[in-house]
Amino acid sequence: MPSNTNGDKPHTSVRGLEDLPLEVRRQLQMLAGDDKIEAIVDSDLLFIGRYGHNRLVLCAQKILVVEDGVILRNVRLCDIASAHCKDFVGNGVLELRLKDGQRLELIRYSKTMSERFGEIADRVNKSLAVSEEELEAREDEISKVSRPKEDKSTYRCPNCGHPLANASDVCPKCTSKRQVMMRLMSLMRGHWRLAIVGLVLSIVLTAVNLAPGLLVRELVDKALRPVGANGQEAAAVASVSQQQDPSRPLMDQQEFRSRQQYLYVLVGIFMALVLARTVLAHFRIRIMGALGEKLVVELRSKLYRTLQRLSLSYYDREHTGRIMARVLTDTRVVQGFVVQAVQQMIIDILTVIGIAAVLFSINWRLAAIALFPIPIVVLIMRYFSKRFQGVFRSVRRKYATLSASVSETISGMRVVKSFAQEEREIEGFNAKNVDCYNAHIIAVHARARFGPTVGLIMSLGVLAVWLIGGRQVLESSAGMLAGERILTLGTLLLFVTYMNNFYAPVQQLMNLTEVFQQSATAAERIFNVMDTPVEVGDHDGATELENVSGRVDIRNVSFAYNQGERILKNINIDIKPGEMIGLVGQTGSGKSTLVSLVCRFYDPTKGQIFLDETNLTDIKTKSLRSRIGMVLQDSFLFAGTIRENIAYSRPGATEREIIRAAQAANAHDFIMSLPDGYDSEVGERGVMLSGGEKQRISIARAILKDPAVLILDEATSAVDTATEAMIQDAMDRLVRGRTTIAIAHRLSTLRNADRLIVLDQGEIIEQGTHDDLMRRDGVYAKLCKIQAKFATAIAD
Repeated sequence: MPSNTNGDKPHTSVRGLEDLPLEVRRQLQMLAGDDKIEAIVDSDLLFIGRYGHNRLVLCAQKILVVEDGVILRNVRLCDIASAHCKDFVGNGVLELRLKDGQRLELIRYSKTMSERFGEIADRVNKSLAVSEEELEAREDEISKVSRPKEDKSTYRCPNCGHPLANASDVCPKCTSKRQVMMRLMSLMRGHWRLAIVGLVLSIVLTAVNLAPGLLVRELVDKALRPVGANGQEAAAVASVSQQQDPSRPLMDQQEFRSRQQYLYVLVGIFMALVLARTVLAHFRIRIMGALGEKLVVELRSKLYRTLQRLSLSYYDREHTGRIMARVLTDTRVVQGFVVQAVQQMIIDILTVIGIAAVLFSINWRLAAIALFPIPIVVLIMRYFSKRFQGVFRSVRRKYATLSASVSETISGMRVVKSFAQEEREIEGFNAKNVDCYNAHIIAVHARARFGPTVGLIMSLGVLAVWLIGGRQVLESSAGMLAGERILTLGTLLLFVTYMNNFYAPVQQLMNLTEVFQQSATAAERIFNVMDTPVEVGDHDGATELENVSGRVDIRNVSFAYNQGERILKNINIDIKPGEMIGLVGQTGSGKSTLVSLVCRFYDPTKGQIFLDETNLTDIKTKSLRSRIGMVLQDSFLFAGTIRENIAYSRPGATEREIIRAAQAANAHDFIMSLPDGYDSEVGERGVMLSGGEKQRISIARAILKDPAVLILDEATSAVDTATEAMIQDAMDRLVRGRTTIAIAHRLSTLRNADRLIVLDQGEIIEQGTHDDLMRRDGVYAKLCKIQAKFATAIAD
């Protein structure tokens, strides 16, 4: 990213010259000359589309675009006909229409800055006295070539502007892997006893693993010390001045028995160490495994709790497959790291420290020679660590996309087969599968360069020990060295053994870089979900509902899912307790959105909704939704029995209450006709039942809840005419004395509503009783006539 040389940090709003540092003010005044500076706004994109910092300066007579103190654009206001903002994928541009008919892209910016550049465009047009008619005509022209909506596949980090593939992705430039892993390890605080026991066992086990190296030196230098052919002991040279008698026997019986006994002692100690290592390893694996499993269970539980707590808006913008990848795949990766990698890392670190301490205590000169490759290996590790960071993030992202594709296709398998699109789905899957393969291949190539390179460098230390240490042994045996410089054969073998034991854990620690990066990326994605703010939540002063009469007062409510796209506009409805309201309108008019606001799945962008004179935002969401029953247009049933699905709204309901609710929904008869009655399995998403049967089960579930406010969102859309009549009869009894908001495309189901509200493009255009609206002969009357003609045509 280019450095910002303008003298201050990029700002997030339109500002004046007085808001800038003195040095920057002087620079801009010099660039503007005698012209007065009216407004200044910073952009986060360069003309080439790369993230960077430049500045638009609106003067009284001209517009400047400045980057790094250099003027890139200088346009006189008298040459401009109008100014407009154009939206593209993930970014926008402030475009000038010049009086000679040419168009000039003045400055580019990310979508987060659309509002402030829109303000600049308004200022320019106002100063030019451009009429509203001209602006509307120009906007119509732009809308033909511009994208009307933002492409959700392109996002930018709000902190640094780095492009992101998905809205929920974490920015790789703003996230510290060390902080992520420290946060993961902080979960051990609740299990500190297991962690301490595991650490102690690891320390003891490391000491036990190091002991055989010392036994090798004792075995060679004392028990198996070689003797020369002329009777002189080759390893007995302690100094240049110390000589042996040439006539001395090779080895007497007493010395032979002494060495033999010492050999037995060493073998016994070694056997005891092997048994101790086995026992210690057994308990360490069990304890560390239990610790790792508890950590991952806790992490997965917190993640799932977070998913239950998040608002529906999160699920609107996030793919189901990606969420599943975080809950299942990412937690499994973290589990493997905590259960296996952390244990191995602790042992390897302790082994490296222990071996280094032993080697330096025996012969610090040879130890320094043996360990000289370590700094080089550390530098290589840091280099490859940065490479692995991006590589494994790409692998995880490709895998999540593949998982999402599989999840979506399996869920929509009926649609796939009904349109004979199997080959198309196979081709799409293969393309994503190849992308995943390519990402893995890049990781394999990076690993292939890393591992052998580290192995080669570390082998230089072993070769140095062989060369320099072997030469010292020869010189010691020949009497050429004395005092501290003497190096015995046993000491050399100890060094060689420990060098192999030293570089093995170093190599494993280097290999753990890959595991660390994979686990850090997975943990990063998990914590990203856990840190997602709850858009619809309870504030500290939220209260529980006591007695609810059921009055719903919607006051001047507007709502937009995305900025600039209002779905509802200034809705005002006062629903009295026990009143039945019917919402009517074409698809996309905002009916389902309105009832979602009443349930507080979302909060209004503007305005307020009250239940019994209490603002919904002042009511605890659990208390609010416990008083609202809802039958969704998509009758979702959980895998399980019919009894379990009906009782889902009231888990403690009795058998009699469940049956009564089913009877009220006219579902009891078809349930009893099934072989297992209320214990019949419905299958995944209720696949074992027909659409009408699933709808009646959903209605029974809402009836059992006995809510103060009942919402019916196309409750009879999936039933035939005969079934609809039965349900309508049950509904007439159900809604008495209960506030009801009903949505239906079949207008005949709303004839008994106390009041009908007709919506069109998010606005109320008509309201009144069925008879009143028919007499007005407006939109509602036309809809009724169209449906009547359609029903007559079907009957004929």
